[in-house]
Amino acid sequence: MIILFGDKPDDTLSSLRHVTFSKKVATAKAFEKQPPTSPATNFHSQRVYYHIMVWMGVANEMNQTEWGWKNESGELIPIMTN
Repeated sequence: MIILFGDKPDDTLSSLRHVTFSKKVATAKAFEKQPPTSPATNFHSQRVYYHIMVWMGVANEMNQTEWGWKNESGELIPIMTN
């Protein structure tokens, strides 16, 4: 994710968010290109991995609620962050 948002690979998402936020505030632009938080990236990555396993047909033994999803009234809802 860090590389996707154009920073150095040895930086953290938190530091990149801070730098991006500071630049946006200084220029008073919208925040639509703000990098995701580390927890949001983690949950997103878990859901992507789970979907890949489903597409490959090997997710039979996997519990969706351990891979970035929560069960609300029988419906799977993505966990966005904690």
